[in-house]
Amino acid sequence: VSANGCSTATNAVNYTVVPPPSFTWNNPAELSTCLDQLRIQVNTSSPVQWYLNDTPIVGATNPLLIATTSGTYACMIDPNAICPAESPSCLVVLNVPLNIQLTTTTDTLCIGESAILTANYNEGVIAWSDGSVGDSIEVNASDMYWAQVAFGDCVASDTLNITFVDRPFADAGEDLISDCGVAMLIDAMCDGTCHWEYLQTTAPFSHPNYLPSPDQSTTYILIADNGFCQEQDTLFIWADCVHVYVPNAFTPDGD
Repeated sequence: VSANGCSTATNAVNYTVVPPPSFTWNNPAELSTCLDQLRIQVNTSSPVQWYLNDTPIVGATNPLLIATTSGTYACMIDPNAICPAESPSCLVVLNVPLNIQLTTTTDTLCIGESAILTANYNEGVIAWSDGSVGDSIEVNASDMYWAQVAFGDCVASDTLNITFVDRPFADAGEDLISDCGVAMLIDAMCDGTCHWEYLQTTAPFSHPNYLPSPDQSTTYILIADNGFCQEQDTLFIWADCVHVYVPNAFTPDGD
């Protein structure tokens, strides 16, 4: 082709786009274990080269790698290709001590209640003293409970002593009817530290109990406390403040 005394020439150039090799990477960003070695793997049909801390590992050209040193691992897929692929990195931490700790909200409870024991551990399979295998158990009896966690040759355990104490006794007696404003003898019984509560008032307990008879019908609550548990019982006193005695007969002398 010529124009204005100049000539041009064209050549066809073929470009080939080479895609990077395909692979799947299922390793997390960090792996820690109590063991002295760990398996990490890349899934691909292409050649590979493993790296530790950005340095090629001699002979590590298999998709499955046994990591025997703590550090940051990555894999180059088809490293001699025009467009190799690089995996994400995985931090491997070996020889981490296996540990377990049992916790609960309180280790002393009242009979009739229950406690949730929870195991906190870094890895492994757990087993409890009662045969349970979950991360927590519910208990309702006094005992020394233990849990063990195992991972490979690593084993760790912890114990927790749970105590259930008797509830105190409280008996406020039978409900009563009283004359308005007349004190009454109440036959109430309890153990531990006891007191009465009524009409937003607190009164000490003694046996037998003289309680002021109210000028209105009132519920008295007897509360017993043994330092761990409380028990209570109620006494209702109906105050007869409207009864008026009207004689229905008179004697001649007026008595």
